[in-house]
Amino acid sequence: MSILLTGATGFVGGAIAANLAAKGLLADTRFAVRGDTPAEGLARLRSNLRRFEFAQGTLDGITESQIVPFDLREAGAAKLGDPEIIINCAALATFSNHPSLWETNVEGVLALGRLAAQGKRLKRFLQIGTAMSCGQLADRHVSESWEVPALQQHAVPYTYSKGMAELKLREAVPELPLVVVRPSIVVGHSTLGCEPSGSIFWMLRMVAMLETFSCRLSDRVDILPVDDCAEAIVQLSTKPTLAHDLYHISAGDANSERIETLYPRFKRCKTPEEDAQALAGYVYQEKIAEKALARKFLSLTGDGNVRLVARCIHLYAKFASMSYVFDNTRLVQETGFQPRSLLAYLDRCLETSDAVPIPEQMQWDYK
Repeated sequence: MSILLTGATGFVGGAIAANLAAKGLLADTRFAVRGDTPAEGLARLRSNLRRFEFAQGTLDGITESQIVPFDLREAGAAKLGDPEIIINCAALATFSNHPSLWETNVEGVLALGRLAAQGKRLKRFLQIGTAMSCGQLADRHVSESWEVPALQQHAVPYTYSKGMAELKLREAVPELPLVVVRPSIVVGHSTLGCEPSGSIFWMLRMVAMLETFSCRLSDRVDILPVDDCAEAIVQLSTKPTLAHDLYHISAGDANSERIETLYPRFKRCKTPEEDAQALAGYVYQEKIAEKALARKFLSLTGDGNVRLVARCIHLYAKFASMSYVFDNTRLVQETGFQPRSLLAYLDRCLETSDAVPIPEQMQWDYK
């Protein structure tokens, strides 16, 4: 089996590499990594994989011959070789209206797909999208659909760009053996907690500190750990035949937790009485007062930029107010997928975040 993985210097991509290593597939994998030379790309890859506690011997076993210098904006010029499986995890992940967003996430992915389709051995091109490409107007229980709403119906341009990349691959390169996976909200690692990445977890901590947000206590959050997400991706990449070409990777109905269950855990409540007191003190704001909350946050932490924090609160409040649960029935039936709920590994995330101030942890998403 010959695998090419892009985006392995990121959070999800690093977890995929760790999963491939655990399955004995690392030697069969090449990594498309940014860098002027294979040596530079290898150094970046190893640096990221250390976050997933790769043994030094395993890291040393990855060689420059497995590195493909790669930039998604110039994907059409990449030397892919002729892999059987391509897992495309590369993307410009930003909630800002970045000038290179379309060039990278849509045009770059389309160029990669066209180049990949020329391969003689290619059996699967697995494109990693986002479940949030459904936009802001979907029902709270979201099933897989190829429909991507207009840009105006998205909380941020990023989710629109990811959905449009999928559609353009499907329409412009019909010969590509395309399978699209859309993870929900990926937070932490089931055993490593927030050591590989504190992305998004800082926002959950911030909500507990502020005791106010745009979700009701009865709302649910569809969150799963990165290692469960990676397991599903590798299974769907390597399974010889699949029943569908579009899958949610999510906690789903069975494992999406209610805010009222999670909130007391974030508040470190020890008794039912403390739980009740914490829940009674939570304030739901349908229209979030981001500037006031940002000032409150800075008064509690003494660190940060009011405008940046207000912008973060505004954006994440949009997502939180949707309270989506993404149907994962296809994935469960296909692979027997059993994701962990956030509650199952929350303590580990809290333990690995205790010594990290929230403003510092924010830097995973806002450098």
